[in-house]
Amino acid sequence: MAKLKIYTDENVDIRIASGLRKRGVEAFSANEKEMVGASDIEHFRYANNLKSVIFTHDHHFLEIANSLTQEGEGHWGVIFVEMNRLSVGECIRRLSLYADVLLAEEMINSDRVFMSPILNKNHRRIVERYKFRVLNELKEKAFK
Repeated sequence: MAKLKIYTDENVDIRIASGLRKRGVEAFSANEKEMVGASDIEHFRYANNLKSVIFTHDHHFLEIANSLTQEGEGHWGVIFVEMNRLSVGECIRRLSLYADVLLAEEMINSDRVFMSPILNKNHRRIVERYKFRVLNELKEKAFK
């Protein structure tokens, strides 16, 4: 079971990948990887080679993810938020939580993680999993 890695496409502020790395998340930006100007499908293939989920503001990535899954090519998942809906800091906080809670294998061929200013069902589910895991870790330490 692998930890979630995050690749941010070229429309995402480069501070997000940098902030994620500061929090211990393996993160890459299109800018850092010299992928600026690449087609959307090239971003998918690159992220696939990195075994990384794509974080994007681009609606087209959701359509491409669906097409790739239907064609059997597959991908490592998409996390989407509309541009300027969340601050850079909030994106970093949520993505680092997702990286801490979700496993890379759970995101394969997934395009269902949407981040919105309103804490939606996906985010609440992830937070509940995090709380459950932390409580179990505390219980294990208490009984050692």
